Amino acid sequence: MKRLYYIRHGLSEMNVASVFAGRTDTPLTTEGQQEALQEGRANIGIAIDLIIASPLSRAHDTAKLFAEGAQLPTELIELNELLLERDFGILEGSPWSPANSQGLDTNQPLPKGVEPWDVLRSRAQQLIDHIQRLPVDNILLVGHGSIGRAIRNIIDPKADIHAHIPNSKLIRWI
Repeated sequence: MKRLYYIRHGLSEMNVASVFAGRTDTPLTTEGQQEALQEGRANIGIAIDLIIASPLSRAHDTAKLFAEGAQLPTELIELNELLLERDFGILEGSPWSPANSQGLDTNQPLPKGVEPWDVLRSRAQQLIDHIQRLPVDNILLVGHGSIGRAIRNIIDPKADIHAHIPNSKLIRWI
């Protein structure tokens, strides 16, 4: 039986600025780097066969730092574009607030260029299908908030799609 773990990337510069980051490649802050390393250290001895990370640097760097802290070889890391953060279109770089993010996780009309929820969820399903075909059992995904919520919704359709996924915290989903 497969075990699936998830980590949302460490605190990034755009998280600190409270703006939509989406596909923008924003780096981790020093605090975000330390969070990822410490979370790895807190999980020394965890059985991980493969780490699949988003190619965006905030997630890829989180994967490398977690692996270092957990004393796992970084050769376990593979990048996969299915884990990219949601494309926020014209919202990229604009201030984030509960008010301007309302309705993004539905199929209501969206601002120009925003990846629809059903497309995001379909991408998450493709990733789950890929994982199920892998010849390994213990998999860590390192990604972002929106794609993480979509993956969680596939694993547990009753899960609140709006529930926040904290930065740099290891979560076991399966």
